Amino acid sequence: MLNVSISASHKYARFGRGATILEARGGEPLDLQTIADRCPSVVAEDKHHSRSDKYTFISTLNILEGLAKEGFEPYSIMQGGTKYDDRRGFTKHFIRLRQRHAIAMRSGTAYEVCLLGSHDGTTSEQMFGGFFRDLCKNGTIWFDAGAVKITIPHKGDVIDQVIEGAYTVVGQSQLAYDSLDNLRRIELNRDEQMAFASAACVARFEDDKPPVTPAQLLAPRRLGDTGNDLWTTFNRVQENVIRGGLSYVQETVLTSGDVRRSNRVTRPVRSVDGDVRLNRALWTLADEMAKIKASAV
Repeated sequence: MLNVSISASHKYARFGRGATILEARGGEPLDLQTIADRCPSVVAEDKHHSRSDKYTFISTLNILEGLAKEGFEPYSIMQGGTKYDDRRGFTKHFIRLRQRHAIAMRSGTAYEVCLLGSHDGTTSEQMFGGFFRDLCKNGTIWFDAGAVKITIPHKGDVIDQVIEGAYTVVGQSQLAYDSLDNLRRIELNRDEQMAFASAACVARFEDDKPPVTPAQLLAPRRLGDTGNDLWTTFNRVQENVIRGGLSYVQETVLTSGDVRRSNRVTRPVRSVDGDVRLNRALWTLADEMAKIKASAV
């Protein structure tokens, strides 16, 4: 069963109308009471009233309890917001689960089970693998070519399919660690790192003139992130893209023709869809870079 004691070891932030990011702190998983208080869509007991009788309700709580039996507990949750009051307890949610004592399994990186779901028809039930890096307390998604992505529509008798899918994702941990080790073995020169960061800029900002430079995305936030291997480069860029906080100057042309300059910082990625989309794009970049380096050798 899930840990149901009330704990203060979490970081909680609310964005928009009902959107929430909830992260565990102190090495302890999120407790059920905190999840229920901050992310009610995770513990919803039925589907949204807009769904027809053909729509099968899949209890996220039941899935969490099933994964808890395998030692996987929730450490991070993103709950989507909505402008409709009656949907706030049913919105899209993205949960990261890992084993409590798995941090040291592979050089400070633990395998995660990522669960994406909703109760209002905005997404099918999805599960895939991911990584949590203890150094930066940051999570990524594993989108390698060999990684499975379990997708189960809300139709028919699907509960057994969901639990079976979760076990499939759990069973890929060794393959995931092998993929990670491959990225660690690949060294990048500065030009290759800049090319990676430039592509990440386009993926994040989708603008001809992004507010920050590729060099800013490559800047380490701590001494342990100064390596030149592909895994470390990927993590530096991914953290700067997802967490934001990079300084830039915004220029606004006034009606008088004068230019007003304002100091700004990039925003963190706050949406479930944005987080998944960017993590997929960044992993694809890393995978393609690995192929280029392998062919050169």
